[in-house]
Amino acid sequence: MPYRPGSPCKERSCPSIATKHGYCDAHQSMAHHADDRPSFSQRGYDSSWRRLRIEILKHYRIPVSDWHLYDIHHDPVYDPDKDPVHEHYTLTPILHSAHSAHTAKHDHGFGNRG
Repeated sequence: MPYRPGSPCKERSCPSIATKHGYCDAHQSMAHHADDRPSFSQRGYDSSWRRLRIEILKHYRIPVSDWHLYDIHHDPVYDPDKDPVHEHYTLTPILHSAHSAHTAKHDHGFGNRG
């Protein structure tokens, strides 16, 4: 049985074939670029946030079957150092794809230091 062809390296414009974690040997250090942010709960998204998220989705009459499609948007941008109380923000449900696009445009997106 023939082997599956290798995948290209995840590093942009690198023509090499990936070995481990999606990167070639030359870009292997990129594979260990860990998320250095505090944990989800340390950033203020604990069990009380989960309950609040459900309340918001119910308030806006989002069907339970579609909850997984939505993120909750904070206005202004959530900053637990300035104000950790989620209720002090304007909170609206927004489709995950739209929320990601908004975050990338206005906050430089996750992992992008801007």
